[in-house]
Amino acid sequence: MHHYSDSIVIALVIIANAIIGYVQERQADDALAKISELLISKNFVIRGDEKLELDSRELVVGDLVNLEAGDAIPADLRLISADNFSVQESSLTGESVSVEKN
Repeated sequence: MHHYSDSIVIALVIIANAIIGYVQERQADDALAKISELLISKNFVIRGDEKLELDSRELVVGDLVNLEAGDAIPADLRLISADNFSVQESSLTGESVSVEKN
């Protein structure tokens, strides 16, 4: 049909669409990586008579974790002592109210 100008315009639109899609996908991946870094909680841990601030993924069995008001509980823990301890379990149970623990 010899519509070369139409073919060129269609090819340019396809190339522009691919470039824009790639850039948006890259930005979304970068944003997700930054969000996942923010979700890693840091906690104060007593390990070998030293108080360290570690990421929750670096905890090992035997670490003593010092939790304060507002801290995220990093893993399954055994409580040694607690004072007025309540936990927001909405992500697990769907409850909107904090649950008292003893």
